Amino acid sequence: REGECTLEFTARRKDGSTFETLLSVRKSTNDEGDELYIASALDLTERKQAEAKLAAQKDLLETILQQAADAIVVCDAQDNPILINAAARRLALTDSRDRAESSPKYLWGKAYYPDGHAIPLQAWPLQQALRGNTTVGAEARVVRADGSYHDVLISAAPIHNAQQKTIGAVAIFSDITERKQVEERLLYQLRLTQGITDSATESIFVTNAKGEVTFFNPEARRVFGFASEEIIGKS
Repeated sequence: REGECTLEFTARRKDGSTFETLLSVRKSTNDEGDELYIASALDLTERKQAEAKLAAQKDLLETILQQAADAIVVCDAQDNPILINAAARRLALTDSRDRAESSPKYLWGKAYYPDGHAIPLQAWPLQQALRGNTTVGAEARVVRADGSYHDVLISAAPIHNAQQKTIGAVAIFSDITERKQVEERLLYQLRLTQGITDSATESIFVTNAKGEVTFFNPEARRVFGFASEEIIGKS
């Protein structure tokens, strides 16, 4: 009966060196009905070397992604996560040893625009990227399941194959929570200082090293009779 089988193994040359080979054996019969076994061997050395090189490059890339300071999420065309790096899992309060099993849009909790309005799922940068759109530096506040939150800048882009078909998407989340907290404290202090100087019963004004007026509070404007635009920047 005719048939064929293949076997991959390490072969040895006459000089004692070895190489990976793919042996194919096909059973056949001749016109007289005698069984014949036709074999062919393919040297896999170059292919194995190329596979090893690709595997090493893949390992290096994954190591770089896992050690990146920014959170990185990669998903396929069906929004199934392919890679969620350690920084992304820390932001999402997910064990970095876990497999990426949940969809990114459920991993992060609820997302809000800076003005406090909820971001619809269809407007989420990864969803936009899967539809072929690129997002650069979109700001959002993501509230975790435990109620804590982080502020992020999100950049996302589609991943295309050689035929320019979208086969997935990648998103990078830069955590700006501390920066936002500092900005909010500075804004609070500025407003507090403004409130104190605006309600002061004494004239308060500030000049720079050149003697130019940089601040003139309401009481100073009342006492000296100058409007702000008349005195600010003047010496």
